[in-house]
Amino acid sequence: MESFFQPVLDNDVLKKALPIFRKLDNCKLRSLRSDLRRNDALRSSVNEGKITIEQLVEMSFEELADEVTKEKRKLAKIENLQSALTKKNLMSKADLDVLTNKIEDP
Repeated sequence: MESFFQPVLDNDVLKKALPIFRKLDNCKLRSLRSDLRRNDALRSSVNEGKITIEQLVEMSFEELADEVTKEKRKLAKIENLQSALTKKNLMSKADLDVLTNKIEDP
């Protein structure tokens, strides 16, 4: 496991992290390594001690993302919300009645 994290964590941080990492499943470990490899700010914060290993393993995928990814997700969320709001009123009442098979009683 040491060699798996050596490219992204300093040796002193890695030695403190190993007991915690041993408790995690392989999927979480791969995810953390990938996030640390891609996110320079996160990697620096962990190696400088600004973020502890305990905090790192508790972070959500949103918190682990780099700034570019966070901005992309934020824009996508706004676009989806705007799209949902504008599409809400595109159908007329007659179209909605046909769609819901509403039949008028004679």
